[in-house]
Amino acid sequence: MIKIAARIRCPIHGFIELNEQEREIINQPVFQRLRRIKQLSLTDMVYPSATHTRFEHSLGVMHMATQMFNSIVSDEQNLEKLKIRKDDVFRFRKIIRLTALLHDVGHACFSHAGEDVMPFLAQDHPDYRGGRRYKHEHYSIAAIKVFFREHIEKDDDIRVDEVCFLLGDGKAEDCEHLIGLKGLINGSVDADRADYLLRDSYHLGVRYGQYDKERFINSITVGLHETRDAGGNYEDEYHALAIKESGLQMAEHMVMARYSMFSSVYFHKVRRVYDHHAEKALKEVLKSYKLEGGCFPPPSGDPKELQKYFDFDDWKVLGAIAEGRGDGEDEEHGKVILERRHYKLKETWHGNLGKGDREKLENLKKEHKFHIYDDSATTTWYKDDVFILRDTGETVFLKDISKMITEIGRPTIKRFYAPD
Repeated sequence: MIKIAARIRCPIHGFIELNEQEREIINQPVFQRLRRIKQLSLTDMVYPSATHTRFEHSLGVMHMATQMFNSIVSDEQNLEKLKIRKDDVFRFRKIIRLTALLHDVGHACFSHAGEDVMPFLAQDHPDYRGGRRYKHEHYSIAAIKVFFREHIEKDDDIRVDEVCFLLGDGKAEDCEHLIGLKGLINGSVDADRADYLLRDSYHLGVRYGQYDKERFINSITVGLHETRDAGGNYEDEYHALAIKESGLQMAEHMVMARYSMFSSVYFHKVRRVYDHHAEKALKEVLKSYKLEGGCFPPPSGDPKELQKYFDFDDWKVLGAIAEGRGDGEDEEHGKVILERRHYKLKETWHGNLGKGDREKLENLKKEHKFHIYDDSATTTWYKDDVFILRDTGETVFLKDISKMITEIGRPTIKRFYAPD
């Protein structure tokens, strides 16, 4: 057993325990920066108590990932499926905890709104698809390799590549032994989602994201999933995280909790427009600091270059906005944020736009001409990778056996904003 070095009280999970290595990582400046990045950007403009941070969320994800992992490995059949020896459980648990702890360390200021001013992916990058930008995961991976390597690899049992592999690093080598556990960190029922649904609900004062946490943890298992080509022919199979059939209703409840948070909170009409203002103001702030094109520098293996990105947090940007650096020559998004005079919603469409809708949108653009926000939001509240392990041993998609999930669909919202 590893000696407990610290206990941190959390309103969601109670006490979260840390060992000495984890406490050392948390105390690094790049991790402490997460205290100065709000989880939901400027959502407190709508829900005043939404001031929680990426720091506390990261601790919560580590705690949830640990409980989920412990539930999985308590079943010897799961160990066999994942090809994990009992002697390796302790090492695998440490890798999962460190990955969960560091999964958000690369988040930009204003959280996801800050990703819109990240540079475009280089053509030689493994994730390159024309027109895509870097994401916070790329900065997390870069930070782990540059700033946290010595803290992770001081433990001879763990390699930085193993942590980065679980975060989606296409350059990580010799990590296939962890592939069955990737869903703990990045999946439709992962520890990240499990924590933020409860945490966001708590801090916003709503009940939309609540679900039965204990039942969820006890329902996590491992199932065999087959992949097939477009013609329905067998391609491959692999073991992946799944929910026991006895937890089917709990899985539906959790998916519905996410749907409710998206429709009621994350896609709230005022919350969405503040993401727009935050992005535009942030771009002007970066320009004022002589960053090319008003974009963050790309993730780099050079500590000095990478530090230029991590020098920015919510506090620094909001301070710059207060100094007037968030306003351009034609637009004053910084003042909009300071004075809470956001653009107003003029029209909303649900589903695909018909000919008449498109004409109305074009007329609105002509009428307002400047200072508009044309927002298209397609909910990604559900992906087709929630697996259910049936009592027969067969693994199926939740959507294939749940009428509730099938009938909700995937709504698209189109909104048009402009100043009054």
